[in-house]
Amino acid sequence: MASLGRGNTTNNEAARNDNNSNNLVHGNTEISTVDQLNEQYQLNQNFGENPLYGSLRYIKKYYKPSPTCFKRQLYHRIPFIEWIQNYNLKQWILSDIISGLTIGIVHIPQGLGYAILAGLPPVTGLYVSFFPVLLYAFLGSSRHLSIGTFAVTSLMILAAINSRIGTLIPPDDTTISSASSINTTFPSGTYANQLYETSEQLVTTTMTRSSTSALDTHHYLSDKPDEAKIMIATALAFVAGIIHIGMAILHFGYVTVYLSDSIVQGFTTGCAIHIITSQIPPLLGIKIKTIGGQSKIIKNWIEIFKNIKYSNGATVIIGSISIALFAGVRDQINERFKSRMPLPVPIELIIVILGTGLSAAFNFDRRWKVAVVGTLRLGGFPICVALSRCAVVEGTGGKTQIVGILASIIVLIVILAVGPVFRTLPNACLAAIIVTAMKNMLLQTKQLPALWRTNKLEFLAWMITFSGVVLLDVDYGLYIGVVATILLLIIRTQRPHATSLGCLKSGIYEDKGAYPGAADIPNVKIFRFEENIYYANIDAFKKLFIKKIDFQVEDQLNLMNEELLCVEREFKASTRQASRPNKQLQYIKQRLQRQGSSANSLNNDRNMLMNGRVAMDDVNSEQVFTINEVGNNVQVDEIQLVNQIELKPIDREKDKEQKIAEIKKKYRPKFEFVIIDCSPLNYIDIMGIKTLIQ
Repeated sequence: MASLGRGNTTNNEAARNDNNSNNLVHGNTEISTVDQLNEQYQLNQNFGENPLYGSLRYIKKYYKPSPTCFKRQLYHRIPFIEWIQNYNLKQWILSDIISGLTIGIVHIPQGLGYAILAGLPPVTGLYVSFFPVLLYAFLGSSRHLSIGTFAVTSLMILAAINSRIGTLIPPDDTTISSASSINTTFPSGTYANQLYETSEQLVTTTMTRSSTSALDTHHYLSDKPDEAKIMIATALAFVAGIIHIGMAILHFGYVTVYLSDSIVQGFTTGCAIHIITSQIPPLLGIKIKTIGGQSKIIKNWIEIFKNIKYSNGATVIIGSISIALFAGVRDQINERFKSRMPLPVPIELIIVILGTGLSAAFNFDRRWKVAVVGTLRLGGFPICVALSRCAVVEGTGGKTQIVGILASIIVLIVILAVGPVFRTLPNACLAAIIVTAMKNMLLQTKQLPALWRTNKLEFLAWMITFSGVVLLDVDYGLYIGVVATILLLIIRTQRPHATSLGCLKSGIYEDKGAYPGAADIPNVKIFRFEENIYYANIDAFKKLFIKKIDFQVEDQLNLMNEELLCVEREFKASTRQASRPNKQLQYIKQRLQRQGSSANSLNNDRNMLMNGRVAMDDVNSEQVFTINEVGNNVQVDEIQLVNQIELKPIDREKDKEQKIAEIKKKYRPKFEFVIIDCSPLNYIDIMGIKTLIQ
C-alpha cells in the first residue's frame, strides 16, 4: 500500500509521531513503510529473478543433450509412451471399451452429416473420423478429448469452398434438382420414369457442354465439382495443420484467452443459425443456387421460399420422422434415464441404419427421387474437437485414449466393409441429425437475461458477435468478435472500479458504499483502485481519487487562491492609503466641525474611524478625536493624551499573515494521510508513476 501524507502536522502530532518511530498506529495494527518492512523481515534480495535468466535455466533443463532430457522430450511429444506404461488394465479396460464403442458409433452419423454440411461428399466425414482420431490417441495429451468432425468447422469449410466456386471449382448444376423436384409430382409409372430419365439426359448433356466450354476459359482443379471441393478441403486441412504445428512450437496456445465465453457463445449460436439454414433445402428435397458473401442467410431464405413449391414430399416425410425420432429418444430417454442406463441409445446410428435399409429396399432415389449419399470418394477436411463427443467420453467412463483407438477401429470397419451400403442413405436423414444436434447451441440464448443482469458489456459482446455472424458471414462474425473482445478489454481498463475503504468492527477493511458500518480511521483516507494504472486510464484514476477521498483538490485550491488574492489586493490598497500625509486627518476634523453636519454625513467617513477614534500611522503627536453627536450636529473635541491611551501604529504585515493562515486553515482537508491500496494492481507504467508522484 502506498501512502501520501500532508506533512504539516502540529507540534503535538509531531511529538506523537516521534514517539511511534514515524509509524502510523491504528488500534493494534502498525503500518510501516516499505523500507521498514523489508528491514524488519529481511527481504530476500534475490526474489523475482531476471526473466532472461529464467529462460536460460528452462532451456538448460529441458533441452540439455542428455538421456534424461531426451526421455522427457519423448514423453512430452508422444504422451502415449508414458501413460500406456501406467495403464491399469483391470480397472480401466472395461470403461474404455464401452466408451470407445459408443464414440465409434457416434462418429458414423456425425461424420456423414457434417461432411454434407461442409459441402463435401458424406463419406469424407468418415475418413476424417478415422485418421485424426487414431493419431491423436498417440500424440494427444487429453484422455477425454474427442476430435473429428464439428459443425462450426464444417460451416467455415463450406464458406471457403463457396468462395472458390467459379474460379477453382466448376459451378454446381441446379437444373437437375429442379427437374427432379417437378417430376416427383407425376404419378409413379413407366411414363414418369422415362420422362425423368429423358430430362436428366438432356440436362446432363447441357451441363457437360457448359463445363467443357468453361474449362476453356477457367483453370478448374477438376471438371467434377465434388472432386474440386475435396481438393480445396484437403488443402485447407494441410495448411491448418502447418499453422497449428507452428503455433505449438511457439507455444501460442495462450492466444485463446482473448476469446471470452460470451464471444464464443455468440459465435457458435450464430453458426447454428447458418447450419440450420443450410440444411433446410435437403430436408425439403430442393436445391437452391449457391449464395455466399454478406447477408447470405437472408438471401438463402428468400431462395428457399421461392423454391418451396418444388419440395419433395417423400423427402419431407423422411426428414420429419427422423427429427421426431432423434429428438424424442435423446430428450425423453437418454436424458431422463441416463443414470439408469450404462450406455445411451445410439439414436443417430439407428436413424442411419433405418434410412439406409428402407431406401435400399424401396428405391427411394428412383421411385420418389429422394437425394441419397451416392458414390464414395477419397478425401478429407480439417477437423476439430467436438464438445458433445467429449461429454459422451466422460459420461461413459472413458479413462484414456484407448477410447480413440477403439473408435477409429469401428470407423475403419465401416469404411472398408459397410461404406458402400451408405450409397442409398437419404440426405434428409443426415440433415435431420444435424438440425436436431443444434439444439444445445440455440439454447445458449437462455443465458442472455442473466448476462444482462450481471455484465452488460459481456451481453453487448455476445450480441455484436451473434449479429456479425448472422447478418454478415461466419468469418466476418469471428473477426468482429475478436475485435469486440479487445475493445471491451480496453473499455474495462478505462472505466475501472474504485472504492473508499473503511474499517469494520472485525478489523477488516471494506468498501464504505457496500458496508455502511465501515468507518474512516481518524485523519486517514484509504483509496483502492481496482485496475492497473497506465497511460490509458490515468485521467480516470485522478477523477476517482478526488471523488472517493471527498476532497476536490483543484476546486479548493482555486477558491483559496482567490481569497488569498483578495487579501493581497487589500494589503496593497491599505499600504498606499497609509502613505498619504496627515492632511487627511485635518480634513476630517474640519468637515465634522462644519455647521449643519449631521450623523448621516458621518457614515461616509467612519471607514477611517475606529471605535470613535481616528488612528494614523504617521501621527507624531499622540492625539485622539472624540466624537459627540448632539441632535443633528457633531462636536469634535481634541484631547491631549497624557497617560490615558497609547496609540500604536498598525502592523499590516502581521495582519496579512494572520488572514492568510486563517484562509489556509479554512481550506485544509479534514484528514492527514491518504493510503492507496495497491493490492489489485499488476503493473504501473511510467506515466502512472508520475501521476502518483504528482
